[in-house]
Amino acid sequence: MDVWYNYYSNSENIKEIVKFCRYREVVAIKRLRDRNVTLRPLKIFKPEHLEYWIKRALTGVKFDLYISNASVKLPKLPCGLKNLREARKIINQKWMDWIEGRDPDFVTGFDIFADIDIDDFSQRGQAKEYALRLADGLKEKGYNPQVWDTSRGFHVIVMGRFQPDFCVKVVREICEEYKIPTSLNTTEKPYVDIAVTGDIRRIRRCPYSLHSKTDKPMVRYEI
Repeated sequence: MDVWYNYYSNSENIKEIVKFCRYREVVAIKRLRDRNVTLRPLKIFKPEHLEYWIKRALTGVKFDLYISNASVKLPKLPCGLKNLREARKIINQKWMDWIEGRDPDFVTGFDIFADIDIDDFSQRGQAKEYALRLADGLKEKGYNPQVWDTSRGFHVIVMGRFQPDFCVKVVREICEEYKIPTSLNTTEKPYVDIAVTGDIRRIRRCPYSLHSKTDKPMVRYEI
């Protein structure tokens, strides 16, 4: 646990993580010995917000930190660990209102997001090749993609205010053109999971946070 304590005690690491938490629903999953415990939703805009949750609920355990793929305008939420259930009801209602058209301003857009996951570390080389191929295709279409190494699989992301159907369309077209396998045509990883790309409530690993299985941070791969 020294690696975890040292990493999350570093203020620079905290600052980098928080940059990606703003205007996102943040989720922490504690990896206990006998079960997982989900803390959701967390509202994190400043380094001290993340530091609060680490000290209050995440010290001494491994955890995975996730952010929503959707950019959202979070309402004022009740504070503290005991109020997470109430906060979750508020967020769920906001999502329902958005879906049914009663609160069109809650979601400001979605990133184009592709998850290239693996079953075994021997597949990382192939997964990286697919991620870079997908990034090349996005560049050809005029986008500015980012490739992130989760320390297992890879994420390809275009930050923006897109709609889910459009994200799926773009990713599918590039995968077909560049011969990248997807969940639509294979069950063998690595592949691009199209269902993930189109999931409006999808959460994804937060950049620069540690992975509970590898003890390594998610870092950007320069392309």
